[in-house]
Amino acid sequence: MTAVALGQYVRHEFEEAKDLWIEAARCFDREAYFWLGILASEQGNTDEAQDWYLRAANAGDPQSMLYLARTLGRERPSLARHWAKMGATAEGRQMTPEFADFLGEIYLVLEDQESADKWAKRAHELRKED
Repeated sequence: MTAVALGQYVRHEFEEAKDLWIEAARCFDREAYFWLGILASEQGNTDEAQDWYLRAANAGDPQSMLYLARTLGRERPSLARHWAKMGATAEGRQMTPEFADFLGEIYLVLEDQESADKWAKRAHELRKED
């Protein structure tokens, strides 16, 4: 169901995708939670996006942990740091240059230059390994 919804999302059939993701979310599908967060964020509804990301993060989705951290940003920095750290250290999380860049962006939003620099350096190292 989530794959079908993603196809609709790609075709800009947002309401149809949302309906399928809501149905999947009723079955505790963490991927559906994540995509509902993306959709809410794109529609400018930050509070709703945070709610969906939080559900997915609590279900163990590392990507949602990071998106939640980014949306919390300066508004709730200690909570944003918590979720950024959880997402960065989640079991099974593969470190890529893009992921390290994303973490760096989160820490820039949190005005933590030292951590942002650390992740920028890590992204650079990962690119050299490729």
